[in-house]
Amino acid sequence: MSRTVVLIVAYNGVGLLGDWLRSLADQLTVKPIQVVVIDNASPDGTLELLRREFPHVPAIASRTIMGYGGASNLTIRQLDADHMIVSNVDVVYHPDSMDPLVRYLESHPQVGAVGPQQIFPYGTWQRSHGKVPGARAAVSDLLGVTSFQHLRSRYELGRLSQDPRALLDDGYLDGGILALRCRALEEIGGFDPAFPFYTEDADLCHRLGQVGWRLAVVPESEVVHLRGELSRQRAPARYAAAQSQTNTRFARNCLADVETLIYLTLMVCYFFMRHLLSRARQLTVPRAQVAAGARAEYFRGLAENYAKCLVRPKGA
Repeated sequence: MSRTVVLIVAYNGVGLLGDWLRSLADQLTVKPIQVVVIDNASPDGTLELLRREFPHVPAIASRTIMGYGGASNLTIRQLDADHMIVSNVDVVYHPDSMDPLVRYLESHPQVGAVGPQQIFPYGTWQRSHGKVPGARAAVSDLLGVTSFQHLRSRYELGRLSQDPRALLDDGYLDGGILALRCRALEEIGGFDPAFPFYTEDADLCHRLGQVGWRLAVVPESEVVHLRGELSRQRAPARYAAAQSQTNTRFARNCLADVETLIYLTLMVCYFFMRHLLSRARQLTVPRAQVAAGARAEYFRGLAENYAKCLVRPKGA
């Protein structure tokens, strides 16, 4: 029987970690599962919470902030497992949401990574996969194709049919929660430490695809994901800078110079357009003034950061 390690990467997650671990309680009898928490040098008492309320859960304390990928690489080196489920701290598992992920990996040997259907806390559809950064993805964003696809999925409850369309031959799985085949992860050398916080999921899935592993979404598995709301609320400027910088790093690593130039230019245009639309909403919809104003500033920050990346020399 295969062995699965469930890894949670925590940083200042003391307010969420308890819910995450309690949501796993009914999953632990389904498969041989080991739960491990890696704390990224949190100053908020995360380790103390674990020792006090969850003494049975192994915890690895990092003296430095390794990020999502670094913590995963450390775990796979230390623990012997067939599959590893890597999760952010802002995820809550629905009953029987973990077993379908492991079962899919066991029954599809060509698949190196799978992801669940993510939903928002109020029960609506949430994006669980996407296109890797590049000119095609940017054109789709700018023309509204991506937004239309998201709206359609939201109204259709976001369910993928149980056929080969669940396999993704082009794109990536969202890193809020990833179920990985350890052999596949070892084959590509694990996560790239150059992506400590964002875009590590797109980079990992891109490299898995390059050596022949496939990706899949398993829609019968559902989890609740807050999706970066804490980061955006606490430090929107830092979040915007990190997101644009890591996407730019991916583009410069994986795309031709001409496509990278096109991609960055289109992203500047896209986020400036989103900034203008949010500002217009702020001025015309009184009840949305605060939220729309915050989004306008966030999109302006993204446009400015992509513009800086565009003019910055490669390798700088």
